[in-house]
Amino acid sequence: MHANSKHTFSFFTQTVLHNHLAFIPGGSFTLADEDLWRRMFTVLRLEKDDECIIFDGTTAVQIALTEEKSKKNIIRGSVIKAYAPSPITPPIHLYQGLLRRDAFDAVVYTAAQMGITTVTPILSKKIQRQWGDDRELTRIDKVIIAACEQAKQFISPVVNEPKEFVELTNLITQVQGYWICLDPSGQSFVDLVQAVTQQPTGPFHVIIGPEGGFTAEEEKLLKDAGVNMFALTPTILRSIDAAVLVLGTLRSIISTGA
Repeated sequence: MHANSKHTFSFFTQTVLHNHLAFIPGGSFTLADEDLWRRMFTVLRLEKDDECIIFDGTTAVQIALTEEKSKKNIIRGSVIKAYAPSPITPPIHLYQGLLRRDAFDAVVYTAAQMGITTVTPILSKKIQRQWGDDRELTRIDKVIIAACEQAKQFISPVVNEPKEFVELTNLITQVQGYWICLDPSGQSFVDLVQAVTQQPTGPFHVIIGPEGGFTAEEEKLLKDAGVNMFALTPTILRSIDAAVLVLGTLRSIISTGA
């Protein structure tokens, strides 16, 4: 992949970068990151003069590589530009009924791509598994990094500790914003688009049920708490498909910044 290619890879580094103001266009860039070095030069086979973006969640630095493989596993380049990424606005908070691991990972990947602000797993009656230990958070972190690198979304969502359904209903009455829940018997998708367009500043809170959805009692509690119920299609969608559709819709019609 040479500098004349239109594609520029982006890479997350666990190594904390300096404040973006410390990087001057045309100045030298040096980063010691063995894992990242291996990905860049062994897996992707980047070469001298190839451009890439390296980010740590606070600072993003676009560089042109000045060396090929370094024996010391050090990445060297010339700074093209450096900046502090801004979050996409308005904030969107996702409350996802806990899914099977592969399905939950897919929803988290979508959320990270879309610049969602927070993801909170919800423990409702129809969930089919328990929340894991620290290994689950480690796996999810890797999913988020992969999504952010692919989407060039340099601020990752915060994944909160799971909440019991009753905690969610209490939160709805305490937190300001426009609350949305996906329900096949709710208002139409067109109504959703019109509603969010009329409230462009947000924040938006999106609730998606687990496999099998919420129970009738849980749906009633959400409605009683003032949540707006919307149906995306006349059919029943998988949670991951519903997440792609609703989050993509919100981001495409109301968002600014990146």
